[in-house]
Amino acid sequence: MAPLPRLGASRVLIAACRAANSISPAVAGKLRGLLGYVTGLGTNGRAALQPLSAHQYGHSCIISPALAGSLTFVEKLFSEASMDYVIRGIDRRPEKATVLSDASWKPQPPLLYGRGHVAFFVFFPNGASMLAASPVPDRILAKLAVIKPRETYITSLEIMALCGVYFSIPYDQLRGADFHHFGDNSGANFSSLKGYSPSPDAALMISAYNLQLARAGARSWIDYVPSKLNLADLPTRPDLPEWPAIRDRIGATEIEFVFPSLSDWATW
Repeated sequence: MAPLPRLGASRVLIAACRAANSISPAVAGKLRGLLGYVTGLGTNGRAALQPLSAHQYGHSCIISPALAGSLTFVEKLFSEASMDYVIRGIDRRPEKATVLSDASWKPQPPLLYGRGHVAFFVFFPNGASMLAASPVPDRILAKLAVIKPRETYITSLEIMALCGVYFSIPYDQLRGADFHHFGDNSGANFSSLKGYSPSPDAALMISAYNLQLARAGARSWIDYVPSKLNLADLPTRPDLPEWPAIRDRIGATEIEFVFPSLSDWATW
């Protein structure tokens, strides 16, 4: 079945489940198969299919909050015409911008969740550049701990730094743009590339990232860069004595770092 018929079939099936206020494991499996093909064309929403997968192998027909959120995410993906980008494409800007993102984290007693920083640089083809850098608020670290207890937060913060780029860049500069994105954390890079992570907080952020790209008709190619060559490493360590001089020399326009939501699948 081609993408557009699969898209139509998915919409009909979701509407029927909403009307019945139930979804059987068999129907969940069918819907996951349809959506896995449609969303897989651009990795949009692939992580949001996790609740459907869990339901498929369960024994209940009740729509759980997680499953309801997943369906809402998919409906939002459809309703915002974001699938237009996935299926047909839009006019592209002629050259790629270059992105470098990074994060840092370390335990810092008596802080319960330690201390983290995120940052990125964007270098546009016209010579303009942007910098966003921010400490990670305690409320966000606490939310990560609630979603999944952990000993270290670095991989989640690396994903947060990567995804946050596309919420922070002004929309008029995101629309139709291509980005060559470099990060030094292989786990974060790979999860973002495949559009899926078994870690629930990463799955939330990666789905937000893919939906934001689809909204804007933007594309991002993600590659690895060694930490020593990652310029974005510097603003994640603001206590480095050489950082202010380097920042002034680069002269990038500083913008706010916008954190991707960790609330639920229906937030974006």
